[in-house]
Amino acid sequence: MREIRRSVRRFSGIRSICTPAIILVVVFSSSCSYKEGLEGSQALSSDKRFLKEQSIQSDPGSSLRESSIQSLTDDLNAFNIHYQNIIDNNQKRSGNSSGESSGFWHCLCDALEVAGADITGAGAGAWASKEIAAGVGLATGGTGAAVVSATCACIAGAGASIATARSLSPDSIGLGINLHLTKPAIANLDIEYPERYKYLKDVGKAHNIRVNDLMLGKRDAGISKYKNPIIENVLNSNRMKALNRGIKSIVVKYVNGGLKSAQLTSSMYEEGYITENMESVYHLFFNIYNHSANKTHIRDIVNYYITSVAKTDALSEGEREALIASFSVASESPFLWKRLNFKN
Repeated sequence: MREIRRSVRRFSGIRSICTPAIILVVVFSSSCSYKEGLEGSQALSSDKRFLKEQSIQSDPGSSLRESSIQSLTDDLNAFNIHYQNIIDNNQKRSGNSSGESSGFWHCLCDALEVAGADITGAGAGAWASKEIAAGVGLATGGTGAAVVSATCACIAGAGASIATARSLSPDSIGLGINLHLTKPAIANLDIEYPERYKYLKDVGKAHNIRVNDLMLGKRDAGISKYKNPIIENVLNSNRMKALNRGIKSIVVKYVNGGLKSAQLTSSMYEEGYITENMESVYHLFFNIYNHSANKTHIRDIVNYYITSVAKTDALSEGEREALIASFSVASESPFLWKRLNFKN
């Protein structure tokens, strides 16, 4: 599998239009607030030991799918090359490669890069949800499990947004009292979810609402439709808290280290927050997603990746669910970040 990851990256020849994606990832519990400080290094060290002892791994049957992973990544890479040509042609016809903003947020790709935090955070939350639920004695199948997965994805992605905003320098983003935050940014793109995964279609919207509310000092809005005692047990579990702190530490390091997405996703995999297969898919996804210049590009890319992930046998069910949850966030999160750009 490690050889497959390397070959995927060598084969991914999409030229860069924007800087690498900020795949910043963090998971907050429902009690997290915008003004909370960073935990100390001693607590983080303890969390790392805890996570290593109970690391999240892909299911035992994953080795049987190795031969088809290459087929999946080849297909996604071929799509990337094809769609990059579409984006380039659109840019040439419009004569404008930037969006309406200026400065740090001079084009849509800036918002897309920052949204990488939310996207991968949502995936990590959904991926961890079943094992965390099992750890507190909850069933890992059926409607209850779907609720847990969707909620954990929402909480994780929103936590990533808050950590990203707090870690970016004041020169990059203007955070403060923003009247625009009174109404969450919802894009409502025409995203197509296979029937089996329709329970994930509102994760992106719930994510944007939750971030909006957290920045206004609210706590539970945005996940009210999922809120119940089961969710409380999951979010307050030791495993979730350890996951929160560990990923939060990675976010801070990568924001301060130049926002290199490939290094970040590699660290995420090494720490057990995502699987190797998920890392390979994210690598290809961000290679093309970050080049989007308008809503149509985002819609087309997200739809293709959802369809490809949903139908492949190369991924486990847990990996498919986590990736699709994160793609739901990918369809909404950039528009939240565009609204948060109120310095200009």
